[in-house]
Amino acid sequence: MKAKSILPLFLLVLTACGNGNPWTSLKFDGMKGNVSKVKTLRYGAHEKFGEIMEDYNDLVAVFVREFDEKGHLTKYVEYTEYGAPLIKKEFEYDENGQAVLQTLSFREDNLVETGRVVDRSKDYVKWEWSDGNEYKSIEECFYDGLSCKHFSDNELSLEERIDKKGRLVESQSYYRGGEPTYHCTTWFDDEKNVVSKEKTENYYDGYTVTTTYKYPDYDAKGNWVTRHVWEDGEIKYVEKREIYYR
Repeated sequence: MKAKSILPLFLLVLTACGNGNPWTSLKFDGMKGNVSKVKTLRYGAHEKFGEIMEDYNDLVAVFVREFDEKGHLTKYVEYTEYGAPLIKKEFEYDENGQAVLQTLSFREDNLVETGRVVDRSKDYVKWEWSDGNEYKSIEECFYDGLSCKHFSDNELSLEERIDKKGRLVESQSYYRGGEPTYHCTTWFDDEKNVVSKEKTENYYDGYTVTTTYKYPDYDAKGNWVTRHVWEDGEIKYVEKREIYYR
């Protein structure tokens, strides 16, 4: 029998638990304008004479997102530094803008999983996942105001909390069996840009990584095109964004 995949557990971060689905929208991202595509290039970085420098010979990863005319995320692809697609996620929506279908594919084992909404109410969404063979999994989301709980095959897998502006500010993930894994708290500026993130690994020694972000460059629409990323006070990455508008 095929081993169960844990992939839908983290994918639920993008599926959202409420009607309106802020986790897959440009509104949640804080982006402005009629964006059709965003390509993010992440480079290693260093500091020289007080200036942050990207290492163009150290391309770490590439992320590409595509959006429909209503601002919903329709495709997300993560590439390796060599340009090979590593992860691909695709989303379909109904006429009310609610996600109803997802596909998830991985390069390493050619695995393709499909998630479909099989039940939905005001405060509940149920997804059924299948790889087209014998593997199936049920993912459920219960939400109450600004809080949301995700369950995988009846076991708690993720808790999330958004603020009144629809920004994901806190999350706690769990292994099967209820063991906590990672706790993450995120802070934003007034433009919905992430300014800092604190992630604590719960399962082993409880270490915490603090990530901070600065945005030196914006385009004419007011969307950032350069982002500096620090981890525990040391510069880690420079991210460059290519933004395409309709």
